[in-house]
Amino acid sequence: AALDLPIDETISRLRVASGVLLKPVARGLKPVLRVARRLRLCCGRRAGGVRADRERSKALLKRVGLEHRLTHKPPMLSVGEQQRVAVARALANRPRLILADEPTANVDVGNQQQVVDLLCQTCQEENVALILVTHAPEVAQQFSRVEYLEQINHVRAGR
Repeated sequence: AALDLPIDETISRLRVASGVLLKPVARGLKPVLRVARRLRLCCGRRAGGVRADRERSKALLKRVGLEHRLTHKPPMLSVGEQQRVAVARALANRPRLILADEPTANVDVGNQQQVVDLLCQTCQEENVALILVTHAPEVAQQFSRVEYLEQINHVRAGR
């Protein structure tokens, strides 16, 4: 049905229905916007207006352990903190699906598990589906369903 819509409307509907977590993180975080402002812009101006967006932003930053960084700009954050802001940003518009492209790629091994736990717990609590792409076997093995692109490509190629 979405394919029958004009491209602008299709993209708009996808934005509302999904949250995207890309690598490298810095691409998605505008260096001139403070963390709280960036999250408010991602909230999608749903019911409740600006006040609800502000509360949602604060709640998400608290959820990812960065409530003390509301007024900071991305260059002032560590890579791990930027990644946690990106997780919050992906959840800001209350999506039904998060597409996470290597969310642990830029995070040191010590904080890798924190990002995975944060994504999994938040998706479960907010009833959000998660599609996560990773090269890290230690990340992939934590999920109940794992698809390998190599196997999918073999099926598509008729091998």
